[in-house]
Amino acid sequence: MTELSEQQQHLEKLLLSEDLEELTLKANKFNIFNVLKLQNAEIRHSNFLSWLMTPYENHGLRDYFLKEFLKEALKRFSCHKDKIEVLLKDLAFLNLDNAEVKREFQNIDIFIVCPATTNKFLCIIENKVWTSEHDDQLRRYAKVIKQKYCNYKKLYIYLSPEVENNFSLIEKEPDVFYIPMSYRQVYDVITKVLKFKSKYMNNEIRIFIEQYKGMIERNIMKIKDKELVELCRKIYRENQMAINLIIDDLKNASEDIGNALIESIKRDNNLILEDSDTEWIRFIPKSIDNKELNFAESDWVDSNKILMIEINNKSNQNICADIIIRQAENTAEAISKRDKLLKIANERFGYKSKNKKYSYAHIFSIPLVNPEHYYDILLSNDSEKQLQELIYNSNIIKTIENLANEFCK
Repeated sequence: MTELSEQQQHLEKLLLSEDLEELTLKANKFNIFNVLKLQNAEIRHSNFLSWLMTPYENHGLRDYFLKEFLKEALKRFSCHKDKIEVLLKDLAFLNLDNAEVKREFQNIDIFIVCPATTNKFLCIIENKVWTSEHDDQLRRYAKVIKQKYCNYKKLYIYLSPEVENNFSLIEKEPDVFYIPMSYRQVYDVITKVLKFKSKYMNNEIRIFIEQYKGMIERNIMKIKDKELVELCRKIYRENQMAINLIIDDLKNASEDIGNALIESIKRDNNLILEDSDTEWIRFIPKSIDNKELNFAESDWVDSNKILMIEINNKSNQNICADIIIRQAENTAEAISKRDKLLKIANERFGYKSKNKKYSYAHIFSIPLVNPEHYYDILLSNDSEKQLQELIYNSNIIKTIENLANEFCK
């Protein structure tokens, strides 16, 4: 038997495996949030959470979820009396039944306000799912709120899967501190709601909330199902050669994705491809192909363009796009221009210069593809088109255009 036919037999055995069919059934358990691909959509998470927080909505919880959410946020930080205006003990005396919960008020993800005369309280929540703060958002939001609601007790929360082990307040102004809160804590609050308040909900709403909890558990907290783990190991034990063949084939995925990115940029009349390989793809929009920006020092990138977009395609299937400021030519004028760019980057994005003359400044970063969707793109019929859409939808092009325009004024 030839090696090729032996490999084919192993793959066919895997395809016919009843264990594989059972794994597929268990892994594809229906969840409306996954079906609609909402697990990584910040806007959808914020919409759902604001619905749960609104006391007069049809979930029947009144202000229970909102109070439990705030308790969970405060429980690690209630000793910081000098930094937080609302403490854990204060929640017992707050009537939140009249709380207004707004979405995108002054661009704030979730804005909660109690306007009652004796109960002037507000909370702002910045919600990030696999992205990070940009444009100095937290500081800007705090300034707006301090000016407009000076007589209110205020609470600031930064919600993100990435802050799970962060036990430090995030200082954004001399007297403004954001409480870091993780989605594991949201999960705990929802677990408590389902435990104590299920009997007050109708069946459809209870199922809806249970599915949201399941989506957090699986897609954000990455909690593994023990039965699934054991089934996966059993399948691997019995089909090791076939699975190793598949793994070996997928190792070429990164190169294929890199080539698709390069081709998609080459074919776009509005973009200019710079020196690139499949791990680092660099380009600029044609709109900023301006002599005023041509003062970079040539290094491993044979170009004199100071501003570029650089896509990192080598970090464990997390593809990110960065705006970079390269090294300047070794002249006083070029160095002065680069300093001007760095100053604008600080004002727009909060970038702090590392004072390393010979290193690139990565002043703004945004994710394009996460590991969950990495192979979806690779296996699609038109990966180049999908990647092109991701680049444009990320707003990275508009961001670098605005930066270039501000510099060239």
